[in-house]
Amino acid sequence: MELFGRKHGVVEPVIPEGSRTLIIAAGAMAETVKWSLPELEDTGMIKLRMFRPFPADQVCKIAASHAVEKIVVIDRNCSTGMGGIFSQELKAVFYGQPQPPVIHELNLAGGIDLTCSMLKQMLASLQVVEKSGQTWGGELK
Repeated sequence: MELFGRKHGVVEPVIPEGSRTLIIAAGAMAETVKWSLPELEDTGMIKLRMFRPFPADQVCKIAASHAVEKIVVIDRNCSTGMGGIFSQELKAVFYGQPQPPVIHELNLAGGIDLTCSMLKQMLASLQVVEKSGQTWGGELK
């Protein structure tokens, strides 16, 4: 990194002022989220660049500094009943906090591609949800 003068953090937050919902994703899905942000009201994102060690402190600080109420975690590596690997880590990170954000999973197993339309549907459904849950990509059209 020194040779080329690049600085890449473990997480890349893109959070417009006033965002109360965060989408957490990695890889190509994070790029789809980033390009969709202008169309997603009151929503920001955190792009994860690594999984181990999980950047728990950074994610907590970002969520706290923006008073985040809801988090949508997008996972491809998921198991029925257990959810995805990112959501498991996030639930552990926020466990026991006095005002933890609601964590909702969007699982995209089976080669389902993420679209801006899916993100809009997901966020619209969260307007009435007050507890953590799971949505499988096939449920959103």
